Amino acid sequence: MAPMPPALQRDPELREMVALLGEVVAGMSGRLDHQGERIDALLALVAETRDAAVSVKAQNDPQRSGQLIGDEVAQILDPVLTHFADSAVLLRKSLADTKTRLQELEAAEHQVLEYLRNELVASKRWRLQRRWVWIGAMGAGIGMAAVTAMMIGS
Repeated sequence: MAPMPPALQRDPELREMVALLGEVVAGMSGRLDHQGERIDALLALVAETRDAAVSVKAQNDPQRSGQLIGDEVAQILDPVLTHFADSAVLLRKSLADTKTRLQELEAAEHQVLEYLRNELVASKRWRLQRRWVWIGAMGAGIGMAAVTAMMIGS
């Protein structure tokens, strides 16, 4: 230990008072250390509380919550919307194909109707011509019969 100063060597009361002051200072130092530990614990608790409050604030932020909900809904609905979009494209393509085929069928129908009209006109012409053909055939038959009868009779 360090040598005792001369004033303390001469006065026992002073020595006792210095010893008591040393004990008081040591006790206060222990208490201050204990208070420091408690303050450090409180500061850590305050920091945790502040972090929790910031976290809760972030979780309760309506804009962020809305964004999270929107992201989740988009993630769930993306395949459905893609399927709907693909179906719409397929329906448009089918509609275009159907329209094209309908136009082709209408054109074919017009051609068939025109062909039938032409056949009907030709049939009417044939009916009119048939009378003359029969009259001509009958005339030719009578003429041949007359010629044959003349040939037999001569």
